[in-house]
Amino acid sequence: MDCALSFQQVIDALPETYDIYALNWRGFGGSDWQAHGYYERMVMLQDLHAVLNHISPTAPLHLIGHSMGSMLATHYASLFPERIHSLTMAEGFGMPVLNDATDIRQRMQRFVSEPCAKTPKPIHNLDTLVLKLQKRNPAMNIEYAHFMAQALTKYQNNAWYYHADPKHDLPQAHPYDWHRLKTLWPHLSMPVLWLQGEALTHNHYLKQVQNVLAQRQALLPNLYASITLHGCGHMLQWEAPQAFAHTLHEFLRQLDT
Repeated sequence: MDCALSFQQVIDALPETYDIYALNWRGFGGSDWQAHGYYERMVMLQDLHAVLNHISPTAPLHLIGHSMGSMLATHYASLFPERIHSLTMAEGFGMPVLNDATDIRQRMQRFVSEPCAKTPKPIHNLDTLVLKLQKRNPAMNIEYAHFMAQALTKYQNNAWYYHADPKHDLPQAHPYDWHRLKTLWPHLSMPVLWLQGEALTHNHYLKQVQNVLAQRQALLPNLYASITLHGCGHMLQWEAPQAFAHTLHEFLRQLDT
């Protein structure tokens, strides 16, 4: 349930010469919530397409995404490679393969039978959230934990609530299907920077997919570099922002020389 301000430390560490747009997907951060229903990923790509057309209708852009944002950015870049000058995939390399038909069926059953989102729970003490963020991301410093606790929440009715729409937790009508999406990755003709943390105890995502990473990298026709940022887990931009910024800058600098 992240937001664009998650990248503030990375942005602060980058040269001021970059023209940076940090976007909140619909239902996250300061973006509006949908009135009804789950958040269809292809509709979210429509949002991205509209924003990119507004920012740069003709010139291709450098596109950077983390986690779900990385998966959506990759999906978009594979559909419109001519719009993307480079792609940075940070800890978002697709979900585990669903080989079990029973698992797919159960996920679809959940979509049909659980159409309503849970009621948002109030956070009565923001310091509790700060400690929760640090526990989940041990390398995150306390100052940034305070910053993100405020960035992720809003104050109303004498309590704090997450900005993110709880409908994002609703199941997808069509579960993530790697067998379908892998046919798109060979269209990623732009230079790709692959950034990941380490499979530490708190990096639950990487532990799920680490056995398929080599096969997925092999699908990329223009993999520029695959780099592991040490000492951090899934939230690279929280736990290793300077290393993230340095690696990104070196990648982009090489493309422009």
